[in-house]
Amino acid sequence: MKPGRRVTRYQGMVWAVAFWLVGGVLPAVGIGMLVILITVQLIRGKKRERKGLPVPHRSAAVNGLEQLLVLLTPAKRIELEYRATKRERRDDNHDGAPPNRVTIDLDKGVARIRKQ
Repeated sequence: MKPGRRVTRYQGMVWAVAFWLVGGVLPAVGIGMLVILITVQLIRGKKRERKGLPVPHRSAAVNGLEQLLVLLTPAKRIELEYRATKRERRDDNHDGAPPNRVTIDLDKGVARIRKQ
């Protein structure tokens, strides 16, 4: 038996397994993951509607593409988490007190609060 003969015998089997994975298993897994992702996004939207929160109107394709990019590039996950925390963060430009009620003078070190 020639040494090269053994490699060619299994070579056909390796190609068959490769085509089976690429042609059958991987697309099925990908489609299954896409269906799960769309279902999760719809459920989240319904929960937000029930709570009275605004529902972000983004297509499932955009969400699916972002999740695919998360799988391919780890930095995308960090960016998406940053966006989510930025959206939920409160942005108050005032201290919550009525106008002209509090006067703070930093030079003198005096703070005055007037009753109304």
